[in-house]
Amino acid sequence: MDLKEFKSLIDLFFYQAGKQNPQSAFLEWLNPKNKKKFTWGETSSNIYKLAKTLKASIADGDRCLLVSENRPEWLISDIAIMLANGITVPAYTTYTEKDYKYLIEDCQPSVIIVSNDEMHDKLKNIIDEKSFIRKVITFEKIEGVDYENKYLDLNSIIKNNLIENFDQIFDVGSHKGEYIKLFLKLNKHVKIQAFEPLKEIYNELLDQFKDNKNINCHNIAIGEKK
Repeated sequence: MDLKEFKSLIDLFFYQAGKQNPQSAFLEWLNPKNKKKFTWGETSSNIYKLAKTLKASIADGDRCLLVSENRPEWLISDIAIMLANGITVPAYTTYTEKDYKYLIEDCQPSVIIVSNDEMHDKLKNIIDEKSFIRKVITFEKIEGVDYENKYLDLNSIIKNNLIENFDQIFDVGSHKGEYIKLFLKLNKHVKIQAFEPLKEIYNELLDQFKDNKNINCHNIAIGEKK
């Protein structure tokens, strides 16, 4: 394996994931009160699902604050942020509320990903103050927060976003096929309509998937207005 062939950590991860048995264990949290396990297949699928959810709330280059102890969801979140073209801002769990306030005001994250009640208690006042924080994603359900609007539960994202069952996908803004490659890893038979308005990148996309009859590339943009 020549590392020069990989353009990003995302490419390297999914290359390695593609070589593994999808049912083999990959991540395990050794917390005696909550021993979670994720297979290679589950990890790849969950990264994609979270990335698609993040993409709806961030623009390219937006910061995403990640506040969590060392657990499987941390790695899933970090790679999902990169896949969504965001930038991970990791933070120590030992920070005080004052530390978090300084960090948040400095990096202005569009999304905060936080693990549990204990971590959230140090963030909740700052979250209420800052309008630039569009979404908060939690690993564990937190009582008394607005899951109807601003808050999202990671477990619900994972359960409700079943890409494996889709027959056809419309990938708007396909870029260089990052999501398409992931779609195919999750469901190799899915039909994909790929839309990329930039001619040069569209040509790369067309050449890359020319041998896959299930992928149709379109050199147009799709938006709310003509």
